[in-house]
Amino acid sequence: SRLSIEGMPVSKRLIKPLIEEGKVKGYDDVRLPTLRGLKRRGILKEAIRQFVLSQGISKSEGVVTFDQIEAINRKLLDPIAKRFFFVPNPIKLIVRDAPLVEKELRLHPTEDLGYRKVKTGRIFYIPKSDASNLKEGETIRLKDLFNVTVEKVGKEIEGRFAGMEVKPEYEKIQWVTEDHLPMVIIKPDLLFKEGKYNEESLKEIGGFVERNIEIVKEGEVVQMERFGFVKIERLGDRPLGIYVHR
Repeated sequence: SRLSIEGMPVSKRLIKPLIEEGKVKGYDDVRLPTLRGLKRRGILKEAIRQFVLSQGISKSEGVVTFDQIEAINRKLLDPIAKRFFFVPNPIKLIVRDAPLVEKELRLHPTEDLGYRKVKTGRIFYIPKSDASNLKEGETIRLKDLFNVTVEKVGKEIEGRFAGMEVKPEYEKIQWVTEDHLPMVIIKPDLLFKEGKYNEESLKEIGGFVERNIEIVKEGEVVQMERFGFVKIERLGDRPLGIYVHR
């Protein structure tokens, strides 16, 4: 039987006019469930195989959701994907009395994938979504680094060093230092919603990524902590990534 994926065209008959009209860029468009599109998006061959087998044989047409494929892919990627920090829509954070730290951060929390080295000063960048919720007097933790008490909230955030001790009540926020690279991540969504073409099915998210991203290879899938899995489409001075899934 033919398998339909909610919000995604699966047949050549439906895909071809989308290409001709310029609504998708080709059969490898990351919004399409073609083998080329799935590969470019960062869906592993093994995930596709397991998904197909999980559907079994049926004489009736079935409809599935893409998150079923994502769930299988996530289980396969989680133990092998190196971890990095990406900060979308970055806001500057200046930390008074911050110690100069040279630290090795694990490339994976449990698997033996090695380490990445960082050097920190008093200037950091944190996500706008986190910065907009900060309150003066609040203490946060820069993930895997140290604590910061917020002193001033505005276009930039000012704070002071508040110790190294890990406390569960402190919200953990990912960060990058001044030694970062600007990065764009393409985030695909369903091509169709409620039967209508989704004009917002492809978005670009700009931000900063830690320079350690240079240790990976183009085509590799990594996990940007607290953001999601990302396939590295291009490296260089301005890396380009494709959002795979959470």
